[in-house]
Amino acid sequence: MLHMKREPDPQMCAEFRIGIDTSQDAERPAVLPCANLARPLSTLQGHMRLPLAFVATFALLSPAFGQGTRADYDRASALGERFGGKVFRDQVRPTWYADGTFGYTNRLPDGKSEAVLVDPVAGTRTVVTAAELAAKKPVETKPKPDEPEKPVRPRKGNSSPDGKWTAVIRDHNVVLQAKDGTETRLSTDGTATHSYGRIHWSPDSKRLIAIRTAAGGDRVVTLVESSPKDQLQPRTHTYAYLKPGDAIPRPKPHLFDVTTGKEIPVSDELFPNPWSITHEHWSPDGSRFFFVYNQRGHQVVRVLAIDAATGAVTAVVKEECKTFFDYAYKLDVRYLDPTGELLWTSERDGWNHVYLVDTKTGTVKNAVTSGKWVVLGVDRVDESAREIHFRLSGIDADQDPYHVHHARIKFDGTGLVRLTDADGNHGPLEFSPDGKTYPPNASTRLADLLEPGKVSSLYTTRFEQLSPRIRTICIWLELLIAHESWAI
Repeated sequence: MLHMKREPDPQMCAEFRIGIDTSQDAERPAVLPCANLARPLSTLQGHMRLPLAFVATFALLSPAFGQGTRADYDRASALGERFGGKVFRDQVRPTWYADGTFGYTNRLPDGKSEAVLVDPVAGTRTVVTAAELAAKKPVETKPKPDEPEKPVRPRKGNSSPDGKWTAVIRDHNVVLQAKDGTETRLSTDGTATHSYGRIHWSPDSKRLIAIRTAAGGDRVVTLVESSPKDQLQPRTHTYAYLKPGDAIPRPKPHLFDVTTGKEIPVSDELFPNPWSITHEHWSPDGSRFFFVYNQRGHQVVRVLAIDAATGAVTAVVKEECKTFFDYAYKLDVRYLDPTGELLWTSERDGWNHVYLVDTKTGTVKNAVTSGKWVVLGVDRVDESAREIHFRLSGIDADQDPYHVHHARIKFDGTGLVRLTDADGNHGPLEFSPDGKTYPPNASTRLADLLEPGKVSSLYTTRFEQLSPRIRTICIWLELLIAHESWAI
């Protein structure tokens, strides 16, 4: 497999890394005052006195930190206009062609642009005309990496897979409608405060799951608008807002047998107090219904399975945290139906990693990823190759731990392959149609990752927009840090 990457080289084109020398003779922008302010303040420890001039500067300029002037506000409101269009050659958005090449367009100063054609096999980069790119035949690339399954939105009508039935919600209850117009009322316990909503048909159309939600509280918070523009007196505004301890909406699944028209009881012992019910999923044979139960407080999260024949509930995954389960950013489950497995992301060992779980027994087969670094997300699951493509950070001790990198690994935890390793923050990978090549998009130090000398206008503009007082302080701080031999 050919990967269009290489070790970072400040003399090489940073639009992408395939070993193509496209450097231009241009001086890098000078680092203006304030550039070293990110330096650790630990370098200043051990000193005891500030230079008199430095102290005097702060004393004289202290009013600068009070109420801003009209000019300050005008300058702040115009930042977008002043800084816009100062960075060039900062992205590569490839369009792949039938001959295996790809093209993209660079934005240049003064409203100009540049069309570029790349041959990843030959290792060439050629500046061409826009007409030449337009004349080439683009091809569709592989679908974007898999996205986690999203909860099914409530629908008033939901047809069975075999097309014989439509389930609708009427008067807060589930009603089946046949093609000939006859109706069967499946539930009778739905009310305005305990209404049925989302419906999930089994693949064989013999059963369905309907989510009944108990309504939450009706607390209202009041805001006071002290100075309305259209009247002298204050105006009040209210909106619904539940506070800690208030009743929240509680969704729970109910199982129905379509053939008999009756409900199969399901115990809620393992999901007594839900914050949410998500990632609903029927097994292909219709024998089990899976869902993720996130308990209020977010310290208990489970993947549960309901037996479609008996209604028995078993726990496939059990997470109990003493602190907090990050359901907003780290909850990820992928059902692998052909093998009766699932991929589950967890911080159970202190680091966010992916685990392979047997859905029949609930046992963890193995950790797919492991180490003192974190998985940020699973982008693609290749079941045939039994491997995942994922984002990670913190794996390189000599890099910023928040830099995003890409890799792939086998389900059994072997064969870790880094898709990016250059020092930088790597955006989404744009693979070629055959999935063998990609131009990594990295962005961290623009002067290094872009062609040298192309961002100096941004540096200059950024410094010039600082107020004179702040610029003076920055100059003093720069001098202070640059001359650590001063008695501070």
